[in-house]
Amino acid sequence: METKSQNLKDKIIINLNENVFLIISTFFSIFLGLVVSGLLMLLMDHNPITAYKQIIEFAFIDSYNIANIFAKATPLILTALAFGFAFQAKLFNIGAQGQFYIGSIAAVFISLKFGWLPSFFVISFSLLLSLLAGGLWASVIGYFKAKFNANEFLVSMMSTYVAIAVMDFLVRGPLQESKGEYPQTNVIADSAKIPAVISRTQFHYGFLFLFLWSS
Repeated sequence: METKSQNLKDKIIINLNENVFLIISTFFSIFLGLVVSGLLMLLMDHNPITAYKQIIEFAFIDSYNIANIFAKATPLILTALAFGFAFQAKLFNIGAQGQFYIGSIAAVFISLKFGWLPSFFVISFSLLLSLLAGGLWASVIGYFKAKFNANEFLVSMMSTYVAIAVMDFLVRGPLQESKGEYPQTNVIADSAKIPAVISRTQFHYGFLFLFLWSS
């Protein structure tokens, strides 16, 4: 009985230490990033204090900007979770950015071609096809790893540049806006957009879904 109690205490202490280390390492990473960025600004004759002050003031000046922070953070957090999923399998998926681009292309394609459908179907199809497209792109990395024992770090990193080239080709070619003046697609129909939590902002329910899923 005493041994079981001691083992339980040891597990609690280990988990606590791991959580404390995770929190400390996270804040240290943020601090280190700010320091390195500040040094780069100094090398370019800019005041980092002024720059950071303006960033904070602009970001939190009103509810619109605050809401858009969460909106823009959503795809970044999802991409980070994708990296973390592979990392749990002892694989370094540095190509998550490229997989995000390929998934985005698929979602935009569905949104442009089937924007006339009811919102539920357009959004559902866009999400499904983007997951499949991003997953298939990632499977190429897995194939090279399994077939040729290629280094997934290098292959996934290079796949991102290929994805960027594919996206650049599509927005300048098959998916380019109707007038053909700018490297961008036509405006996506409102039916293909996830409803906003706060009106007149980009803060949508996708962030709430992400929060529930990650927790």
